[in-house]
Amino acid sequence: MAAINKLLKSEGGSVDNVLPFTVSKAAVTVTLPEGTVGVSTPDALSTAAAREAESLGAAKPESITYSNFNNSDVSLTGTDTAGTATYITKGRAKVTIVVSDDQAKNYKYEVRGAELTGGTSNGRETTFTTDVAINDAGTYAVAIADSTDIAGVDNDKALEAKYTGTSLHDTIKGAIEVKADGVVVADDFVYLDANGQAMVDGQGNQEYPTMPGKYQVQVKVGDQVVQTLPLTVYVDLATMVDRDDFPASGAVMGVAIDGRPVDEVKLTFKDNITFADVKSQIESGAVVTLTKGGTTVPVDFAETFEVIDGTLATTAGSNGTAYIKPLSSNGVYRGQLPVKYTYGTVLPEATLKKASEPYNGPAGGSSNGYKVQDLVSVAKPVGGTELVAGTNYTVTATRTVDGKPVVKKDAERITEVGTYTVVVEGKDDTYVGKSQEMTFTITPLTLKFGANGNATVTYDGLATPASGGFSATYTGGQITPEPTVTVDFADGRVTLKAQNPYNKQAPYDYTVAYGDNTTVAEGGTIDLAFSGNYAYDGTYSQAFAITPASLADVHAKATAASQLKSEFDNTVEGLQVKLPDGTVLEEGVDYTVSAPAKASSQTGVPTGCTKYVFTVTGKGNYSDSATGVINGSFYVTDKSIEGMYDVVVEEGSLYNPNGKAEPDVTVYTKGTKDDVTKTAPIDISYENNVNATTEDAPAYAVITGTGQYAGSVEVPFQIAPLELSDASNVKGSVKLDGAEDLVYNGKEQVPQVLVKGSYITPVNEDYNGYPIPLSQAIDQLSVESEGGVNAGTSYMVIAPKTGNFKGSVKVPYEIAKADVANATIEPAAVVPGADLADAVKVTFEGMELVPGTDYTVAAEGELPGTVAATISGAGTNFTGEVKKDVEVLYDVAEVTFEVAETTYNGKAQAPVVTAAYYMDGGKKVPVDASAYDVKAGSYTGAGTYPIAIAGDEGAGWTGEKTVDFTIKPATVTAKPQVSYDAAGLPVVTVPGLSSSDFDYKADAATKTITVTYKGNYKGTATVAYVPAAKPVAPAQPAAGKTGWVGSGNDWAYYKDGKQVKDGWEWIDNAWYHFEANGKMTNTQWFQDADGEWYLLNQSHKGSYGAMLTGWQKVDGGWYYMGASGDMQSGWLKDGGEWYLLNTAHDGTFGKMLTGWQQDADGKWYYMDASGAMASNAWVGRYWVNGSGVWTATR
Repeated sequence: MAAINKLLKSEGGSVDNVLPFTVSKAAVTVTLPEGTVGVSTPDALSTAAAREAESLGAAKPESITYSNFNNSDVSLTGTDTAGTATYITKGRAKVTIVVSDDQAKNYKYEVRGAELTGGTSNGRETTFTTDVAINDAGTYAVAIADSTDIAGVDNDKALEAKYTGTSLHDTIKGAIEVKADGVVVADDFVYLDANGQAMVDGQGNQEYPTMPGKYQVQVKVGDQVVQTLPLTVYVDLATMVDRDDFPASGAVMGVAIDGRPVDEVKLTFKDNITFADVKSQIESGAVVTLTKGGTTVPVDFAETFEVIDGTLATTAGSNGTAYIKPLSSNGVYRGQLPVKYTYGTVLPEATLKKASEPYNGPAGGSSNGYKVQDLVSVAKPVGGTELVAGTNYTVTATRTVDGKPVVKKDAERITEVGTYTVVVEGKDDTYVGKSQEMTFTITPLTLKFGANGNATVTYDGLATPASGGFSATYTGGQITPEPTVTVDFADGRVTLKAQNPYNKQAPYDYTVAYGDNTTVAEGGTIDLAFSGNYAYDGTYSQAFAITPASLADVHAKATAASQLKSEFDNTVEGLQVKLPDGTVLEEGVDYTVSAPAKASSQTGVPTGCTKYVFTVTGKGNYSDSATGVINGSFYVTDKSIEGMYDVVVEEGSLYNPNGKAEPDVTVYTKGTKDDVTKTAPIDISYENNVNATTEDAPAYAVITGTGQYAGSVEVPFQIAPLELSDASNVKGSVKLDGAEDLVYNGKEQVPQVLVKGSYITPVNEDYNGYPIPLSQAIDQLSVESEGGVNAGTSYMVIAPKTGNFKGSVKVPYEIAKADVANATIEPAAVVPGADLADAVKVTFEGMELVPGTDYTVAAEGELPGTVAATISGAGTNFTGEVKKDVEVLYDVAEVTFEVAETTYNGKAQAPVVTAAYYMDGGKKVPVDASAYDVKAGSYTGAGTYPIAIAGDEGAGWTGEKTVDFTIKPATVTAKPQVSYDAAGLPVVTVPGLSSSDFDYKADAATKTITVTYKGNYKGTATVAYVPAAKPVAPAQPAAGKTGWVGSGNDWAYYKDGKQVKDGWEWIDNAWYHFEANGKMTNTQWFQDADGEWYLLNQSHKGSYGAMLTGWQKVDGGWYYMGASGDMQSGWLKDGGEWYLLNTAHDGTFGKMLTGWQQDADGKWYYMDASGAMASNAWVGRYWVNGSGVWTATR
């Protein structure tokens, strides 16, 4: 290029004429063979791709590698990810193509027409990633190769295999071959039962056909099932049964009749024997077993086989043949098995020698237990010899263990406690038949101790004093000697096992319980109860003495405080008797102390001090023997400890539920930093150090002089309470019982805090102890629930009851949402035009759920008719979904009915509905009369009657509504008539009416009588009359006169000179009641002979004693007295309002009720504060309809 440029000249000289140009990459196509499921492996495809690349010459990639995985890193070869593994799942396998960096610069590599991009270089090589299809083969052909044990049938569309007693997997696998386009591919098998369910064990592992039966074999290539082959595992009765031995020794199936092989059967003969007799004997005595591995498996003869006739043996000495054939023709069992039989002699009667015997030792020896053949007696044949067990007959004893029969026979021994079924059966060529089943029981052995007992017990930890009995020395704790119990049996001595208190599930023979065993006064006891493995029973109790311990032997130490000479009163002060473990004994209970005496030797006593000695003698639990006393000493000095030391008490003491707070105390020589805690003649003790303290009542460290200095110094310190928080529940250390699997049910669900096994860890900054067992602190803590009703997280809250703790622990537990599918979905009658969602009523655990809050509804359909509703749980407490078709009708309760009023006419009248409609917005929509039925009779008297109107389901309506039918009182047109009685008093009559239809009141001043109509009549009328002259009332009415006599609360009434007695009397427009003696009844409440209650006026400002009517208030409650004065109960309509009066005889019978009330039909009503029934209104969340009945909840 430079040479060319030199040739290019211009007038100014040579010219540089270098121009750029591009050399494009050469395109190279890499051919990647696709794979086939069940045939291809990553290695094989990699090799094939490399072979194809040979033709690329210099552009040949350095390597082409197929992966086991797809682009989502999911293995297409299953769990085996080796390069030799066969692809079992179709998809796209990743492929990596590696080229040198120079190749990557000079070649454009293409796969399937697309350039490979995104390669990554390591500085030497560039790696590209692509993928290739792994496909199912076009067709897979399944072929069956017959063998001795398996064969194809139905044109190789099914398999039959002989039962072998072992898994047939290898046999089946060897018989099936799958090819794809002529190439044998890797196959696999899944086994199904006859119902198409996968055969798996309890852990979900594949099981293989073993037992006779119907199966299915799914032949799979990879994930694809290419064919399902029915499989029959069969037993041929003609060729696969051991005919002359039982159990089978050379075949897979054995059959015995009364214990004999099928070629040697003995039956019982009778005159005129028939095949039915033979069949019955064979079927009742048949036992069929299959050989499976090293065991046998029983086959239910009655459910599987039947006996058919062959040649009937008709005489006692003849031979016969019957045949056993399968009941089913499904081919699992096939062919026929001949049963050759003759007749034998009936086995004589067999009886048990004893119904029970006690346990007499474990198995394993030659003498323990009971030999089976010795349990029975077999009668001697007439004129014959005694039969021999094991030769002429067999005895079996069967006991069920863990649901399976355990059989012992003849000379074998039974040893376990329990009930055995004993059967005797003929065995040899002579005797046939078997006995009835007999029950024999081995009962627990009752253990007895002592000279004539069958057991002995010794105790580790008890002494045997010469005086007899057992004893142990006082230890300060519970004494628990360990017993050893032995029982002698024929095969040797057996040592029984005591229950392990730390593993109570382990086998044991007896339990051990101890008394308190802590004091000399009460002594101790050991109680043994033999009930562990049920081989033994009985109890045994051993008392032992607890002897006092020697203070000297337990190394007790007595110390006392030094005392000032000026205060010494010849007593021992500050005495403390302490055991090596720190236990401090109590004076007067554990010991007594002598008066001090000056020590005989004062050698070594500090100047200014006098040494005194004293003796401590044991008491109670400690021996008072002279050899057991201990001695102590103290100084009497003229030096006080005050001002001698500086005392520092370690801060940060915390309450200790296991003991007392005893912080470290450091004692310094006054004014120095010389630590003399261990060398100073002092004793350190504590006061008020059990519970958490306050500033006003601290704990104290007490420094008491014991050497040449006397007195004491008290240093206060604080004990902080243990602080609790949610962190105290370390890793769920507080255990709850009953907190698992809780599901919302609308009720409070509160688990129990398990005190035993739970722990709390204080969160105080200075706390470094172990978690505290809750059992040690529960008396100082309360446990309450928080929540417990709604789904979500609730808590059990552990909080302090005393000052020793503060804070709280909230232990969470979960209540799951309830599945709305478990709710009851019912149709809800609606008004025409209502939303379909309103046509569903959902109740759960007796609660009516709230739509929009507890659930939502999506509904389709036409009303009235079938509504397809999808109800979805919602809100806090419900989840899930349920679909339900409900038949929904219109609700007649939402219809307004107008009933025509009528007027009393003395005849029966029926109600007539004049209008029926419901409201659609502000529009009245009529309801046809065919939609409802009026459930009413006819009514005569004036008044308002509740009429029930029910929806007609045939017309698409349901429900019921109560409306009022009113018969108004009639207006009286007849004129009242006045007459006079013998006393001149007026008597009013009205033509056509009775005296009960009206009241009248005379007014002497106007000389008129006002007649007021009632009941079936209304209105008033006035009529003139002539008043009688008013007599002067004497103290007692004159003969033939009328009037009151009495005063205060005691009154009588005379009419025509005769005292009124025993009944009601109308006096001055009021009713009064008089007793049999003539005294006016003056109690507030009065019940007549008919059981009716009346209320009598108690006010002297009115008509005292007069019967009251209408509403009356008594003791704060309202009662309604009818027009006749009798107290009303139940429903009452007054002034257009309905009231409910108590019907219960609970002391307030007849009292007006308020609030929510439920009637006898279970319907709820709401009576407001005035007693009036609410209707067509919301009461809180609840709707009451026009009849006052609660029908909806919002």
